[in-house]
Amino acid sequence: LEALLFVVLLVGGGIIVGGLAALLIATIVPRQTVKNRRAEINILLPDAIAFMYCLSAGGMSRVDVIRVLATYEETYGEVSVEFQRIIHYMDSFSEDFHTAISEVAETTPSENLREFLNDTLSVITSGGRMDSFLESQFNSYMSNVEKTQQQELDRLELINELYITMTLVPVMGLVLVAFAAALGVV
Repeated sequence: LEALLFVVLLVGGGIIVGGLAALLIATIVPRQTVKNRRAEINILLPDAIAFMYCLSAGGMSRVDVIRVLATYEETYGEVSVEFQRIIHYMDSFSEDFHTAISEVAETTPSENLREFLNDTLSVITSGGRMDSFLESQFNSYMSNVEKTQQQELDRLELINELYITMTLVPVMGLVLVAFAAALGVV
């Protein structure tokens, strides 16, 4: 009877622990995937906008710019995947250009891309020039990138100074104590 109770408790405990582990994995993995996609989109978006600006300034139509960007997944990663979704909505579901962009804007994990796509829709709807819009967006994103890089450099400079101070001061203290001992002061 004790052995049966032990087996039941062991199996029941294993099922409960396994179920909790599966539930934990089922919630953490998708959340981490979304977080990774968001980070990649935010990193690659300025480069993708620069590419779009070059294509648009060269006279390519808005739809063709999106089609070309969607084909460069190896370069623009998750940004390209999001633009592939726009093309998929247009080709597979026969959605118009505006609807496809707004659908992707609603579901993208990146707030930056959402804002960019909504601003793109505003420019298109108002009849604005796409190349001027992309140039201003590129300049804005590059300014943000420069600020972020400067902040990172400042942080690394502070860490460098702390490291030097924390390693140099004790060594200099030992040298001074050794020097004083050699002179017979200590």
